[in-house]
This record gives sequence, structure tokens and C-alpha cells, in this order.
Amino acid sequence: MKLGVTAPTPKMKPIALVDNDMKAIGDLAISLLKKRVAAGLKPLTPKYAIYKQKHGEDPIRNLSQSGDMLSELTTDSPQSNSVAVTFGSQLALIKAAVNEARSPFFYPTPADQDELRSAIDIKLSK
Repeated sequence: MKLGVTAPTPKMKPIALVDNDMKAIGDLAISLLKKRVAAGLKPLTPKYAIYKQKHGEDPIRNLSQSGDMLSELTTDSPQSNSVAVTFGSQLALIKAAVNEARSPFFYPTPADQDELRSAIDIKLSK
């Protein structure tokens, strides 16, 4: 997932956020993604939901069986006006790709986008 602040229209003055600002925006994106995933994604099959319950887990699809994949989320290459959110290990990246193919989760929802825009606006107003 790559997040960026787009170029201004001709009537707008140019904006620039520093690397630390974009890292903070990327960290917020990670936090929002983890929160959404923890709440559960698409429903599990009834059989797998029962299996998870029997093993003391919530019967929801929350991508946290081992916790390894989501703990590897990190910001990468923060620059003025852009930051990438990625996974810190090859194994986590493979797990994410398999899960993404099964049920897309690695994107900012409209609510996430609103919260990210608000955070960017606050950074720009300083």
C-alpha cells in the first residue's frame, strides 16, 4: 500500500511534509489496518469457526492465528509526501499475498482514508 499527498492544483500553494510526518501517516495507516482486521473480515466457514472456538480463538477471520504477519507491518521509504506500508519479512509478505487473494484486506477503507486525510490536514496546519 503506498500512501501519498498528491500535487496541488494550480490555485493551491505547494505543500511538503517531512519524512517524519509521512512515517507518522504510514504508522497511522498500519494502526487503522490492524484495528479493522482485528474486528474481523469476511465470515469463516461454520466448520472453521467451530475449530477456532474449540482452540480458544475468536470465531472470526482476523488474520491473527500466529500474529507473525501483522506484527511485520512496517513503513518503508518515508519521503516528502509519500510513504509505503509493507511487510518486514518475506514470509509475512507471502502470507499477506495468500490472504489478500482469499479476501482482500490490504487497502485503506473510505473511513481509513478520511482519518488519514484528517491527520495530514493537522500536519499541514502546523
